[in-house]
Amino acid sequence: IAVENLTGQFQDILWKPDHWQCRIFDLSASESCGLQLNSCSAALSGNKNEISFEDCALVTPKNELSGSVFLNWKDGQSALNFTDAVNWKAELTGYPLNLSELQYFYAPAKNWKNEAQVQLNFDGTLNHLHVALADIRMGMMSHLALQGNVDHLLDSSAIALDVDIKQLLTQSSDLNEFVKWTGKEVALPGNLDNLGLIAYEGHVHGNGNKWRLFGELTTDLGLLQGDVEVDAGQEETFEGYVQAEHFSLGKYYNSSNLEFLSGDLNIEGHGFDLSRLEMIVDGGLSELRYNGYTFSDITINGDLSNRFFLGDISMRDANAKLDFVGQCDLSKKLPEV
Repeated sequence: IAVENLTGQFQDILWKPDHWQCRIFDLSASESCGLQLNSCSAALSGNKNEISFEDCALVTPKNELSGSVFLNWKDGQSALNFTDAVNWKAELTGYPLNLSELQYFYAPAKNWKNEAQVQLNFDGTLNHLHVALADIRMGMMSHLALQGNVDHLLDSSAIALDVDIKQLLTQSSDLNEFVKWTGKEVALPGNLDNLGLIAYEGHVHGNGNKWRLFGELTTDLGLLQGDVEVDAGQEETFEGYVQAEHFSLGKYYNSSNLEFLSGDLNIEGHGFDLSRLEMIVDGGLSELRYNGYTFSDITINGDLSNRFFLGDISMRDANAKLDFVGQCDLSKKLPEV
């Protein structure tokens, strides 16, 4: 750390062998990495193992932050080892918060163009952080409120989440910006646009491309609940349990024949696009709207690949009873067996 051009006012200075405190006003400085502090006012106090910034108001060229920060470290540890040795406890509010300035602490942030309104309450080391509250509003209408644990916050290759999502309200364009915060090249499915407005409440656990989600997803196409493990890497794999309620799967996959479905399914496979989808499916459908007719009371167990189904289907619809074992071509306007 190389601080330059440090100026400011210091008042009410108290200095004792085991404690010090003061009030600072209009503190400004620059750091060799490019970080610029335009103004900072706060009540400071500390000793050899801790320092606190209370009633803090901080202004940089692009941001304004307010709140309180407490730092402490054990004897023999360096206060400059921010990630492992220093314990943080902070309550911060920032608006507007230009996320690109975080690049001085987290390199991938230099590509973040969004402004956000942020409220944070956290404690722990930056490698093992407990978040009591993170409330973030950004983009056209997106809102993310979460609490839980974040590991390796400043390491884009290792950052990991184990959090409860109290509310995620977003759309595909903003969601693509959210995933950039991990510092990974995560390619979300292109047909996410078809979901429209997305609302999620539940739990998220994972890092990089590998995530486990269990909760409730509400979209313009219908409701999904479940517990699914997803690898959004090159293979695009998924496995888990899904409960659908009047979900327009046809609109999601841009299929004119398939309309909506409701049911409980165990799924395992890969491919987020219908042309590459290969999936093992086992469960029941209470309704399936296909080619203008709603089929009901269906059980299914088999493999779906390239719009072909191979397996068992049993149906007890009011107008059609069926027990089928074999192969079915779903690429036609009417299924062919």
